[in-house]
Amino acid sequence: MDCDVCIGISDYDPPEFCSESTPVARRPQKCGECGSNIPVGTRYFKAVGKWDGRLETFRQCMNCREIQEVFSCGEGYVFGGLWETWDDANAFDALTVHSPCFQKLSPETRRFLVDRWWKWKERTRK
Repeated sequence: MDCDVCIGISDYDPPEFCSESTPVARRPQKCGECGSNIPVGTRYFKAVGKWDGRLETFRQCMNCREIQEVFSCGEGYVFGGLWETWDDANAFDALTVHSPCFQKLSPETRRFLVDRWWKWKERTRK
């Protein structure tokens, strides 16, 4: 992959089984990555599976899902660990708007990521 930033991981235990879907929220949901609210009537990503002997359900807003898919660069990922993995990779230090992976994002997700970058920038200036 021709990315400036790759956050995919190769050393992880896959689930025993997993079903993925993008339903429309019938009631308010919360993104398990960024913590944002997923309003009724909005599509979101949902994964239901069995990890380490436990049945679990993970929900992601479509922005976090798109970022995880694009910046994992064909490697694996852990649900609920997107932004921790992002920070561990110092991804905001390396990311530019000219990055091939950034250019693959939808305009809405680009805005979302730039907003997170500004919040990160303010946090790290202190």
